[in-house]
Amino acid sequence: MAGQDQSSRDETRHLADGRGGSPSAGGRPRRWPTPAEKHRAYRQRQREGQRLLAELLTAVRDASLEGRELQKAAVDGDDLESLQALIRHYQARHWCRPRKED
Repeated sequence: MAGQDQSSRDETRHLADGRGGSPSAGGRPRRWPTPAEKHRAYRQRQREGQRLLAELLTAVRDASLEGRELQKAAVDGDDLESLQALIRHYQARHWCRPRKED
């Protein structure tokens, strides 16, 4: 049984495949092989977020919203005004208010 006396670090030493996170350096394996790949993934995620935000604003403008001020800001305002009006509206809702102390 002397040969089976390995720690988990010893068992994973052979798994280092050159993608970072080698047992001698510690840490987890790299998710992207190069900084350029990491930056491309970041830019792709940013583009996707912008696309989804544009879709959300289109859906808000097409929806029938409660309150004239909110409807006017959503339809007549630019993107920033619409987002600010939505934020104010939803922050004012009862579930967003802090609890009153008894």
